[in-house]
Amino acid sequence: MQTTPQLSRLLLTLALVPAVLACVACASSGNIAAPECAAYEPTHDAGVTPPKVVHRERPAVGPLDGRRAGYACILATVTTAGTLADMEVVKTDNQVFAERFVAGLAKWRYEPATKDGVAVAYRTLISTSYMN
Repeated sequence: MQTTPQLSRLLLTLALVPAVLACVACASSGNIAAPECAAYEPTHDAGVTPPKVVHRERPAVGPLDGRRAGYACILATVTTAGTLADMEVVKTDNQVFAERFVAGLAKWRYEPATKDGVAVAYRTLISTSYMN
């Protein structure tokens, strides 16, 4: 079977899709995507209203060394501008996946956390898991 350049690109794209399709992420919503991450959830001042995700993109993680499933736990600070800073992988079973996921977090945007109506920085746990 002879392939066209368009078909070749489509086949390459489809080969990269499975790991991305099953990627799930949660940020301090009480729903931990990877149970292995629960111990890393920071404690927060009861008077602080948590940030809300307003824009999230699934990262293009690409091939993952043939692994069928995995997870990553990332601590990050939601800034008063609604971006993520100080991202730190605290636990993972696939460093390549974790690094690619962290790189994709740069595109996420939040409505900042507030205390008494004023935006405040907020340390949060972002956990993610994937399954091919």
